[in-house]
Amino acid sequence: MKKLIIIALLLFAGNLLNAQVGIGTITPGNTLEINSSTTGESGLRFTQLNSNSAAVSNTPAKVLGLNTAGDVVFTALYPQVVSVNTTLDANTPANTTLTLGELEFRTDKTTTGNTGNIQIRSSTASTLVVTILGHEEWSGGSSNYIAVSSTLNNNSGAFTTFSVGSLNSNEVLIYRIGTAGGGFYQITLLNRNDTDIFVIGEKLK
Repeated sequence: MKKLIIIALLLFAGNLLNAQVGIGTITPGNTLEINSSTTGESGLRFTQLNSNSAAVSNTPAKVLGLNTAGDVVFTALYPQVVSVNTTLDANTPANTTLTLGELEFRTDKTTTGNTGNIQIRSSTASTLVVTILGHEEWSGGSSNYIAVSSTLNNNSGAFTTFSVGSLNSNEVLIYRIGTAGGGFYQITLLNRNDTDIFVIGEKLK
């Protein structure tokens, strides 16, 4: 009889270990769910960790955040920045390709004397709608602002070319781009003497 009771207790303990636990709720939707019963308050406190605690260096920097269900997730800090520079080479336009968030982008300028454009596609296997909200062009102080939307190919498809600016020698183009997923990007193209192209991408949101 005692053996049966012990076995039953062990099975019960095993079920508890594999079950979902709720605090303030009898229907938890995750391994641990806390319902503080007060809107805007998590009901979770760390006694030995607060706003006065020393920060810990972490590269790349990421923080804990919440998704729409209230689950705690790991998310990146913004802005995120990537960059590349390449010597002009008509045979290797892919050398300027960068991946940042939902986007892959590059310039199509590969030879001296020709203007260049921004080329973008989705960084995933899905297509993505983007809008170039505006661009600024510096060559003797000029600037232009336009808005152009397009559905991008996925990462195995061709790049979509946006010819809303022209990258000439010693010129800088800055694009501001929004995506259907709520992302916001700033992409800078810099042409140094028609010799080097610098592509800098910043994910702002």
